Amino acid sequence: MKIEGRSGGNILEIDVEGQASVEAVIHDEFEHAAERGDAFSWTNVTYDPDAADTIILIRNDHTTKNLHILGFSFNGDTASTIKCHLTDKTNPTPAGTLSIVGVALNSILGGIPLATAFGDETANTQGTIVYNFKIEANKHYDIDLHGAVILGTNNSFAIDYVSAATAAYTTVLGYYKER
Repeated sequence: MKIEGRSGGNILEIDVEGQASVEAVIHDEFEHAAERGDAFSWTNVTYDPDAADTIILIRNDHTTKNLHILGFSFNGDTASTIKCHLTDKTNPTPAGTLSIVGVALNSILGGIPLATAFGDETANTQGTIVYNFKIEANKHYDIDLHGAVILGTNNSFAIDYVSAATAAYTTVLGYYKER
């Protein structure tokens, strides 16, 4: 027996014992977002942070989609504490010395995220700390947040470098999903 999809679509063959064989490919939400052009990265390349600098802040400017922060990577030349925090709509408009444009992770579709991002961000007040950890000098860290940090419109995710350093960098990965 064969079961055929509409308009000559896919065919599912069922054997004499009433069994069908199928193959499945499992994608996580980040992969789906990348396929539809909704996955981005924001990078503050080698940067010289002062003590207590917000080395990157990303604000979701999308009015119909939430921005999920998948995770981030980090490195600095000085041992320090890293504080990741969330700010809400009451914080002022982000500002800083380095405007950062998100990069689409699907190079075929391209696009620019509806987000405002700055390195050396200067206008925010440290919000609710959601992740706080110590780093060693010159060691690379990959932090997986599993997309659990979710930013609504005008909400921000920021990373502060507590100690002064001469070189630090970070990359944040995120994706948009309809509310």
